[in-house]
This record gives sequence, structure tokens and C-alpha cells, in this order.
Amino acid sequence: MTTDSTRLYEGEWRTLGNPSSDSMGSIHEDGTAREFGFKGGLVTGSIVATRAMPAIVSHFGPRFFGGGWYGFRFIGGIYEGEPVREFAELDGDVLVAKVEKQDGTLCAIGRAALGAGEAALGPERAWDPTEDGQRGVDDLMLDIPLGVSPDPLEF
Repeated sequence: MTTDSTRLYEGEWRTLGNPSSDSMGSIHEDGTAREFGFKGGLVTGSIVATRAMPAIVSHFGPRFFGGGWYGFRFIGGIYEGEPVREFAELDGDVLVAKVEKQDGTLCAIGRAALGAGEAALGPERAWDPTEDGQRGVDDLMLDIPLGVSPDPLEF
């Protein structure tokens, strides 16, 4: 199914589960996510990234699993049960895969290819907010520290 002539692949609308919904203290758990201003727990990034796999496999076939790579950036949160779909376009030898919501909001964008040539540098580029089309995220969570510094383990 293709509605945009530049799209190489367009998936079906599907809802995603949230296997980390019971991870207390994380943005994947409803209570904690609401404390940070979200409507509920966010679907984990690994689940969102795998949403693009049908597009990747459709283009590269089984060769992808023997020498392919992919990397994703997460732009907007997805809630459990919220319909999303993947679509993909070609940029030279690189497949650019995206995950979007029904209102057209872009949630994730990634690149996939075979081998480790020059194209493999794509996912390592620094994030450029002018490329992802999202605005207003600068004001979202200004006072929330990012990152985790766990206590060292002693053996």
C-alpha cells in the first residue's frame, strides 16, 4: 500500500504494546510518566524501532540479517494502544524508515543499509532538530535531569 509516490514502503496501522509498563520509576510506567506531564506510560524505544523492521526486511530481504545495520532517533512519544505505522524511502543505498501517528506526527526516524561502508556513518551524525520537523520540544521538560548514575557495584 503506497499513498505517497516517494514512499518505497508503507505499513498498516497497528497499535504497540508496552512491555515495560510495570517499570516503576520510569517514563514507561503510567504513574511516573504522569508525574512528568505525559498522558501515560510511553512505549519503549526498542518496541518503536522494531516497528520499522517490516519496511527494512521488505527492501533488503534476509541479507539484512547477515550484514545490515540500523539506527533510530526517537522524536515523539507513543502511548500503548495508539495506532502507528512505518514507512520508508530510499536515500541512495540507505533506507530511511519512519514511524508516524495517524495525525501525521513523526515519532521516530532511522536509517538502515547493508555493509559498513560510508552509508553506515548516517546514524552517528549528531541530531539536527531542523531535520526532524518537530518544534516546541525545548520547553517540554526543562527541569528534569537526564541520564542515570547508578551506585557502583561491589563484588
